[in-house]
Amino acid sequence: MSATPSVVDVELNAQRNSPVVSVQEQVSVGLTHGTGGDVNTPCPVWLDLANLRPRQEVLLLLLRAAVAVLEAVAVPCWITGGTLIGALRHHGFIPHDDDIDLECLEIDKGRIAA
Repeated sequence: MSATPSVVDVELNAQRNSPVVSVQEQVSVGLTHGTGGDVNTPCPVWLDLANLRPRQEVLLLLLRAAVAVLEAVAVPCWITGGTLIGALRHHGFIPHDDDIDLECLEIDKGRIAA
């Protein structure tokens, strides 16, 4: 489990490298508009990358708090899914990601619930 990136690494990388891409980059990959990059179709609110950055910062704070609580009771945990992909590929969040994927062992379920 020590081979997984630490939460601190993810946090530091997220602070150094903004996961939000420029509007020009969003348009080039069709992210700022509803379907197929049509400039006349407004971007859905949930996909507006400029609005996601503050949410991602809050998610990072929640992740740090959750990891601190789990570490305090010696429950091993690790990031997974899109959170891990973002940490490795984007050095922070996947630009459109709006959640955190954190896993623990099922055997620790009782200690987590307490």
